[in-house]
Amino acid sequence: MKLDLAQVVEMVAASEPEIVIFETSEQTEHSDPVILEQISSIAPVLLIGPNVQKDRLDLLNWPGVKAAVPGEYLISVADYLANPGVGMASQREVLGVEQMDALPFAYRDPDLFERYSARFKTTPEGPQGQFVSMWGCQYRCKFCIWIHAYWPKSSQIQKLFSLDRLEREVQGLVEAFPGVTSLYDDADNHFYRQRDDAIAYGDIMGRTGLPWAVLTRSDSYMLDGSVDRDLWRHWAENGCYAVKIGVEGGQRVADATNKRLDIENVREFVRTVQDLGIQVFASFMVNVPGMDKQSEQETLDLIQELNSYNPDLFEYFISSCDVTEVSPFRKDVETSNHDGQAQIERVIDDGKLDIMSLSQQPNNIEG
Repeated sequence: MKLDLAQVVEMVAASEPEIVIFETSEQTEHSDPVILEQISSIAPVLLIGPNVQKDRLDLLNWPGVKAAVPGEYLISVADYLANPGVGMASQREVLGVEQMDALPFAYRDPDLFERYSARFKTTPEGPQGQFVSMWGCQYRCKFCIWIHAYWPKSSQIQKLFSLDRLEREVQGLVEAFPGVTSLYDDADNHFYRQRDDAIAYGDIMGRTGLPWAVLTRSDSYMLDGSVDRDLWRHWAENGCYAVKIGVEGGQRVADATNKRLDIENVREFVRTVQDLGIQVFASFMVNVPGMDKQSEQETLDLIQELNSYNPDLFEYFISSCDVTEVSPFRKDVETSNHDGQAQIERVIDDGKLDIMSLSQQPNNIEG
């Protein structure tokens, strides 16, 4: 289902809000004020989003904007609604499992929740139920918007729900939407420090009786210097059918982006989980600041290599490196890239990337 602006305005008006909480982004700053011109006649606007920072007072001049919440906004928005004001609102970060568990379960609109779907080629037909077991990340990749926008100086860079609270939400999701045929954990970087917790997580997911997928890193779960095969086997036996990982590129790209990832680990991971019947969905990027055509060819070679082990259980997409004002890459380039992944088309057109050398379908190229 696609909505045009008039339909969106109509839906907002029909809800008769006292205030509209509007999520913006650096990539959409050119169009968001146009949308707000329509919505602002309905109710005052509270801005949130990764580009809403304490020094971005210019955002307060957008049509209808009464206030803005900088950085991580879950508790801060609740604080603001309890005591609304004008201007840049105060910021309060969620800290600790107790505060995470105190957050309400995610609201899932019966008419809209099916639109939130991360489908892989092995995803079963039918509605997918999405949830997050944790958010945040202990890494500081130079291209990442979220970690540098929401938690640049956080004392807690990864935030987890307790396993008990997680199970209650997931089971509640399954009961509320009995037509769901699979689940997807859209964690920023799925990682339990205690192996027993990771095993218990697999048990929780197994009790849903549904196939499930997860977003993590290839090196999140290691044992004695190698991929923890027994853990991934346990997950596979409890319904894990797919895993999404960020690779970004060859070793030079990984180093340039501060990925802190050994590409040899990626090779081991792909073989390990595919041998267990788990599909791998891997993301890559081109147009990385400081990289050249050779490094991008190394990325393409790596994609073909990983695809060759078990093509039926491998899928990928390629995007253009997103350089925004909040990312550390910003100091390495003359101007920030405000059009997100759309640059991939220009990279191809300029002959900097031989996309046709890839063996998989071109719809895995983000544009």
